[in-house]
Amino acid sequence: MTAELFERTLSQADHALAIPGVAITAYPPEMSIDDLREEWQIRLQSLQDWICELLIKNQQLRIALVEAKAKEVGHSDEGLA
Repeated sequence: MTAELFERTLSQADHALAIPGVAITAYPPEMSIDDLREEWQIRLQSLQDWICELLIKNQQLRIALVEAKAKEVGHSDEGLA
């Protein structure tokens, strides 16, 4: 059973590697821990910024949808009057 689970996990990892944009990066051995930490902090900040942008865009789309639905209801109410 363990071997089966291990094979399935490896198979799933192979699929992840085939996804465009997924890259495994290797760092040169001369990079210090501080350099790596700084690089990962930059990456983390970039991802946090991207997530914030997505959340803002999502909220804007939700508001636009609510407004569009309100206008749609208003137009259908006018037709009944």
